[in-house]
Amino acid sequence: MAGYRGWRWSVTIASPEPDSPVTVSEVVLRPGPEALVAPSWVPWERRVRPGDLGVGDLFPPEPGDPRLVPAYLDVDDPEATDTAHELGLGRLRVLSREGREESARRWKGGEFGPRADMARSAPAACGTCGFYVQLGGSLRAAFGVCGNEYAPADGHVVHAEYGCGAHSEVEVEVTSSFPVSELVYDDSLLDTEPAGG
Repeated sequence: MAGYRGWRWSVTIASPEPDSPVTVSEVVLRPGPEALVAPSWVPWERRVRPGDLGVGDLFPPEPGDPRLVPAYLDVDDPEATDTAHELGLGRLRVLSREGREESARRWKGGEFGPRADMARSAPAACGTCGFYVQLGGSLRAAFGVCGNEYAPADGHVVHAEYGCGAHSEVEVEVTSSFPVSELVYDDSLLDTEPAGG
């Protein structure tokens, strides 16, 4: 059958005594090296991928998630700690150093990172753009949010070295689409005649 190409029958036969008839004990269909098989089983908590959650879906973090630490602990980010104390924020957990580093790796290698196709053809980087809103804390050196509604990254976290054609300092040279030769008058070649005569 087409769906079972590469599968093999495995048959176990038995004979209890030398003179007893041989009987079929077990028959199993097993995949060969070229058989089409189901992917390896993945536990439920590791099946959800970025972008899978929809409206009303809930996905709590695992207990002991290394990306999060209790907010009362030192988060290795003095600016974030100072701001939280100053404003009296009551978050139970905040990003740990590991969580921030993991986010930074993901963002740098993502759609709005410095190696994206758009960034490679951009006239300048986001870090020099007027629409670039720098993040706070330890991530501020490399990341911000795009605030240009016409840019493809509007509202997204972007790397400072990402860029697009909607940079605030882009200038386009406006020229005529038709070739125009410069019109020149040479008064020395004009013949003049006295008026009236």
